[in-house]
Amino acid sequence: MKRRTPRQLVRLLSDLNYAARCTALRSAAASRELERTLNDKECEEALEIDDGQDASQDITLVRGAHRENLQ
Repeated sequence: MKRRTPRQLVRLLSDLNYAARCTALRSAAASRELERTLNDKECEEALEIDDGQDASQDITLVRGAHRENLQ
C-alpha cells in the first residue's frame, strides 16, 4: 500500500466527499424530475377525463335542447 502524506489524504477525502455530494444531488434531481413527470401525466389524464365528461354533458344538453325544439 502506498504511503500518502496528510495533505494527500485530506485531498482524497475531499474529492470523495465532493463525488458523494454530486451523486446525491444528481439522484435527488432525477427523483424530482421523475415525480414531476408522473404528476404532469396524472394531471393530463385528469384533464382528459374532465374533457370527456364535459363533452358528454354538452351532448346531453344539445339533445335536450333539440327535443325541446321538436315539441
